Amino acid sequence: MAIGPGNLQLTKNIKVQTFRYCEPRGRNEGLRIGTTRLPPRGVTRERWQADGYFDVWFPVLAPSRALLRRFRGTVIDLSTYELFCASYERELLASAIGRQAVQLIAAV
Repeated sequence: MAIGPGNLQLTKNIKVQTFRYCEPRGRNEGLRIGTTRLPPRGVTRERWQADGYFDVWFPVLAPSRALLRRFRGTVIDLSTYELFCASYERELLASAIGRQAVQLIAAV
């Protein structure tokens, strides 16, 4: 699994794209999966999809608080982003739950 700016290539046939909250949905975008540790503050579940947050919330795929703290306040350039992505990938795939979650998303 290789992660690059804006997308994550799981296999040659499956491409997962990232998005920002409240961005307009792209043409043929598909299912938006929220991978945040906590749901959006003050937004009810009924409004997640309607307000452009995400269709389903799947916090199992969220980066750990420790990883987010490690990169908080840093300048986000390409090398920092790539380091974050590599760290996130290692963290995600180090646990059975993370690996299973990635396999589930790939199968969907």
